[in-house]
Amino acid sequence: MGLFGFGRKKSAARASVPAGVHPSQPQIFPAELWQGEMGEMLRAAGFSPDDPSNFAPTPESIDARVARDKLAHEAKLAEINRDVAARTDGGAMLAFFLIPEPCWNGEMGDFLLRRLQMSPYEDWNVAFLPDDTPTASLLGLPRHPLDDALLFAEDAEKIIRKAMAKLDTVRAEANRTHQFGDYKQEQDAVKEIIRSYAQWLLGQYGELWKLHTARSQQA
Repeated sequence: MGLFGFGRKKSAARASVPAGVHPSQPQIFPAELWQGEMGEMLRAAGFSPDDPSNFAPTPESIDARVARDKLAHEAKLAEINRDVAARTDGGAMLAFFLIPEPCWNGEMGDFLLRRLQMSPYEDWNVAFLPDDTPTASLLGLPRHPLDDALLFAEDAEKIIRKAMAKLDTVRAEANRTHQFGDYKQEQDAVKEIIRSYAQWLLGQYGELWKLHTARSQQA
């Protein structure tokens, strides 16, 4: 598997699906549940039968989405590097994944990719930083942490596992009360917590780099 790989298994395909939905994805709330009182309850909670949110992610649909995001990411990085190379006489940028690779595999990866339907290549999780100190100085940016990037994995894991536990509790309550709108709202809130942590981490790393630069200049 490549970066941020996800296991594959076969799923039955349907004849047709709404736009943006992979053929392998089953409906979360099938057609019969959209009748009568239950259907009214689901619509009141913000769901609709043909909305992509009503189709459960599968390994195939996740693979397709991540592959699509990866291609867009690589194209963006290539464009940035063409510009940076021209402005810095050959400098280059690297992608700094704020929620690092270990968090996108195993149990946490399933949580992020399937339950939250997030992607490692989305803009909120990627910062493009110079790969060496001279280029960082020219651009006024912190240098990429390189191998030290994985040092942030432990704190990210704590945030994600706390979010997992919180969402599990809300899901159990939603299953008991059928207040599925509460689960959807909490799901969105958890995604925002993770995105906000990633941006906080980037800011903290920037401040640490400034401190490192200042101390180097004083030495």
